Amino acid sequence: PCGPYGKKAGDVLANHQFNGYADPKDACKDHKDKKLDMSKSVPLSPKTFYQGDKSCPSKKKKLLWILGSAGWCGICIKEVKTIQAALSANQLSKDVVFWNVLVDGKTVSGPPSDALLQSWLTTVSGTFPAAYDLKRVLAGYFTASYFPFNMLVDLSNMKIIYAKNGDKVAPIGTKIQQFLSGQ
Repeated sequence: PCGPYGKKAGDVLANHQFNGYADPKDACKDHKDKKLDMSKSVPLSPKTFYQGDKSCPSKKKKLLWILGSAGWCGICIKEVKTIQAALSANQLSKDVVFWNVLVDGKTVSGPPSDALLQSWLTTVSGTFPAAYDLKRVLAGYFTASYFPFNMLVDLSNMKIIYAKNGDKVAPIGTKIQQFLSGQ
């Protein structure tokens, strides 16, 4: 969607470009045998998940959950493992797509890399789309300078509906339920 773009709830999320990994079957249909293709990183952006993208008219996801993480952040690993367990147990609504983006590398404000993302995904047993943010674009969305950073985006119009730092998954779950129930 066209801008104006912004960085807070109610604003349209800009179509930032990252590199990373996704299951090539995930974009257009739900399937149980999720497996990331980690043979070569590919461009990923919010448009990858946008319902209005004409390259995949059968997209049914309604909400994008972006988790900004850091390679040095133990709490981030814990949160991603918790989310991966929920995904594996089918406890996250099929209307939600989870996308993990490494914003920092192994040091504070250090650049993430393809090798770090591959190691990260192995550590967390990731089956979800994941990318690395070489330009640290997502850091500009943080309300404070700490990780993890959670953002929810309405995939029908790419508007940010939630953006907060912190590792409390329960409020995010509540916000997801409210959005999906139309509240």
